Amino acid sequence: MEIKNCTPWPVKLTNGPEFEPCGIVPHAVMKYGEWDESMGIPVTSLEFGKAVGLPPKQEGVLLIVSSMVAESMPERDDLIIPAKAHPSAVKKDGKVISVPGFVRARRWPK
Repeated sequence: MEIKNCTPWPVKLTNGPEFEPCGIVPHAVMKYGEWDESMGIPVTSLEFGKAVGLPPKQEGVLLIVSSMVAESMPERDDLIIPAKAHPSAVKKDGKVISVPGFVRARRWPK
C-alpha cells in the first residue's frame, strides 16, 4: 500500500514513519452566505462543496488529507485523516507532534 501525504505539513505516526508532503494540497470549496446581525453580532452561513485539486483514486494508494477535504468527498474510500484529536495523539506546547494513526470520514445516517 502506498501512502501520499496531500497536506502541507509532515505527518508523523507515534510508533511509525513520517510522511512528508507530496506537493499536492487539495482543499474543500467553501461558500459564505450573507451576514446576519439580528443576534447583535455578525453571523453568516457556510456551505461546503466538493474538494478541488484532489488526485484521482488509484488502486493501492491512500491519500492523507484534511478532515474538511475527506468530509467533502464521502464517495472516496482512499482518503485518510491524521487522528490529531485522538486521546493518544502526542502534543507538545499545545501542538500535535505525532498521531497514533488515521481515521476515515463517515457520515451519520440521516
